[in-house]
Amino acid sequence: MPNTPDSVYDYYDITDIIGEGTFSTVGLATHKFTNEKYAVKVISKDCLDKQKRSYVDWEISILTKCSHPNIVDFIEYFESDEDICLVLEWVSNGDLFERIVKKGVFTEEEARLTMISILSAVEYLHDRSIAHRDIKPENILFNNERGDVKLADFGLSKFYDESTGLDSACGTPAYSAPEISSNQVYRKSVDMWSVGCILYFILYGKPPFYSDDESTICRLVSKGEWSFPSVMAKNHSLSVQNLIKGLLDRDPVKRLTVKQALNHDWITQSQSMVLEYLSTIQEDSISSTTIDTTNRKSSILSSSSTKPISIKQSLLRSSLNSSVEYARGYLTPPNNLM
Repeated sequence: MPNTPDSVYDYYDITDIIGEGTFSTVGLATHKFTNEKYAVKVISKDCLDKQKRSYVDWEISILTKCSHPNIVDFIEYFESDEDICLVLEWVSNGDLFERIVKKGVFTEEEARLTMISILSAVEYLHDRSIAHRDIKPENILFNNERGDVKLADFGLSKFYDESTGLDSACGTPAYSAPEISSNQVYRKSVDMWSVGCILYFILYGKPPFYSDDESTICRLVSKGEWSFPSVMAKNHSLSVQNLIKGLLDRDPVKRLTVKQALNHDWITQSQSMVLEYLSTIQEDSISSTTIDTTNRKSSILSSSSTKPISIKQSLLRSSLNSSVEYARGYLTPPNNLM
């Protein structure tokens, strides 16, 4: 249950607007009693029909069950007659899109730690029968300068049954798998396609499927037509190119799973980095804390010098919510996740 009849404004001072989506606004907030900073996603009920309300309910349902160092923490939520407010961990270092635009593409060493972080988060979700369905640079937030990141925005995420899969169209065209673009039944492997697009993006400065026209992007994705930039491809190892090819396999059955990707030689070749990172995850998990809510009703649920390829930010930068939103059919979460 949400924190009612209390208002989010009883506990948080919401100041700067740090993002705006299709039917929500994200503000930077300071907790009145702890002075800790958080991000508050304010969703106006005037903008919610039954379909959009289901998006919000799914987001809350899934985030209550997620606790991982590479997933943005969901603190609590409030609901009033006017709006629904989700209180989230505030990650202050910007998102992956901003990082590439400002500092240029990554070297392979820089990319490796970021990909380990992303894959770790995706593995956690997939092990719990959750498909994110909207992995893109704007939804990957930088946790620190090492390249450690956190996956955010679960507005299109969903529990799913492997035997039946999913069939609703959603996501952002440049990062959505061809089975979504082709209106086919799909499964969690769509996230791995998105991960492949992310790896391509941070190495080459633009997604593998790029055009000024969104319908052209959808056609290219549907056909799986992409290639490595001829000028820059020679600057990267065959190993990382092999990983990208495995992630962007048009056949979802042949596409690399998250565990296969984590075991790929490009990821594992720097064992010391992997072991150090996994050790950090364990330490973070042990030391993680939440704000004290014992005195009120609570609903706590539980840089590279290489210049990027010139891209049109207005075309690549989508809203906090997906640029393509369709109805998501109802699917009961597996019993062990209820």
